[in-house]
Amino acid sequence: MSYVNNIKPILSSCTSCHKSGNTSGGVLLDTYQGVKSSISGGKLLGSISWASGFKPMPPEDLK
Repeated sequence: MSYVNNIKPILSSCTSCHKSGNTSGGVLLDTYQGVKSSISGGKLLGSISWASGFKPMPPEDLK
């Protein structure tokens, strides 16, 4: 299991909004460090699982 081979491809559809130079919502998902930070804070899991108190991702209009 690696970031480049396994994780980065899964998040590729997220990086149109969450990338360097366009960190929508303060979330950066095109770098290892950005993903690690989002995971450590619980923000990524909360958003992608549409948990209460988190902004649901992807937004309903992008599904």
